[in-house]
Amino acid sequence: MSALIEGDDCVVANLNSAADDLERNIKLQNEGKWGTEEGPQAFARVYKSYLEQEVAALRAMADNAGKFAGKVQEAITNLKNGDTTAEATLNEEIASIDAVYVSPQKSALLSSKDPTVHILGLADQYRY
Repeated sequence: MSALIEGDDCVVANLNSAADDLERNIKLQNEGKWGTEEGPQAFARVYKSYLEQEVAALRAMADNAGKFAGKVQEAITNLKNGDTTAEATLNEEIASIDAVYVSPQKSALLSSKDPTVHILGLADQYRY
């Protein structure tokens, strides 16, 4: 369990560190790097959007891993205290933790009833 949430080399810390690195990279996407011509600027905008989506996904994964580990630790404590329903409670609680991150934007598009959203594949503009 500690590999998920404790220490400098745990999963949560590594995910947040990767997100921090990408946030620093986002700040480097400027005219100094890409110039002022429309082509490179268009690419830079799309690349920056991609990096921002990656940061959001990494932060969500870190949050979900922390929630999962916390629920498992809680169940272990409950089991040690004789709670015979700890396993069932754990299974119920972790079912609400997303296993895969889907951004609010993509989720809204995927659940849209508007046929043009699906025909044009607008959700495909979002990686997550």
